[in-house]
Amino acid sequence: MSRIFQILFQNPHVFDPACFDSFYLQQAVYHGYTQLVAVLLDSKLMDATTDNHYAFQVSCEQGNLNILKMLVSKTNTNPSFNNNILLRISAERGHYDIAKWLLTEQGVSPENTRVLQLAATHGHYEVVKLLLETGNVDPADDFHLAATLASILGYGNVVELLEK
Repeated sequence: MSRIFQILFQNPHVFDPACFDSFYLQQAVYHGYTQLVAVLLDSKLMDATTDNHYAFQVSCEQGNLNILKMLVSKTNTNPSFNNNILLRISAERGHYDIAKWLLTEQGVSPENTRVLQLAATHGHYEVVKLLLETGNVDPADDFHLAATLASILGYGNVVELLEK
């Protein structure tokens, strides 16, 4: 597929990526087309940081760590942007591998209790455990809101973890 886009790039009268800003890139990220994402990023015809870093957010929503790493490295973007939105998305979606990787990146921190609440209210036990292991979240914040919400939603195992 990437060969097709290379041919199209050589024929701008057929394919003009500039007319759609970063739409093609965002769609490639959404569908998990890793090779195509690489070609589009390498072409420098599209800006992965447009639309409030939407391509980054989509990679987290879709759980595609390889594409997220590629976006971060090829654009030299700090993944803690916008108050750690990537960590919040991965916690909410239960993407443990992405959350784990993000926590190794400079500036990314789960100190925002919303991250813990998002993981807990969706029953993502492993992500909650990971966040607690960092020592940067307090399950007692906001009157034990994370445990309260997990309890209301029936995630007993998460409640037990939060109350340890």
